[in-house]
Amino acid sequence: MNDFLTLWNDGHIPIFDGLYFPDGTIFDLRLRCCPSPRIIRGQPFVVDWRNVDSSRLTSLTETFCLDLLEFGKMSLGEGSYGSEGFFAYYNGKNELQWACYSEFSNPFITAEYKGDGQAIVESSADYRINVDVLRPQDMHIL
Repeated sequence: MNDFLTLWNDGHIPIFDGLYFPDGTIFDLRLRCCPSPRIIRGQPFVVDWRNVDSSRLTSLTETFCLDLLEFGKMSLGEGSYGSEGFFAYYNGKNELQWACYSEFSNPFITAEYKGDGQAIVESSADYRINVDVLRPQDMHIL
């Protein structure tokens, strides 16, 4: 395995909660829906992409795409195990800028563009997250 972007373009992601960037930067960011929705923020971490066990990969399925006008688009969906969800931001050139993956969030099923790079994504677990696509590390539960 070469790197995160190679995995992503092949429709896979490691089963490690986080906010992933194409340059390899990963922030520990865990989205939890029970007992109440919350975001747990940790430290950046490193994955040795060459040694990621294929049993620790999940396949991604996009289920919703949101047009962000001049900002690009967001892709939302699920992993292959049912409890997983993801949302990702692509710039106006359709280049991945970041992806947020959660093993226990449930799938992300819909989103709404609020303008000025602000979007609200919704999980099938019935909670919503406000995301500034240019500062995804500052996302918060509504």
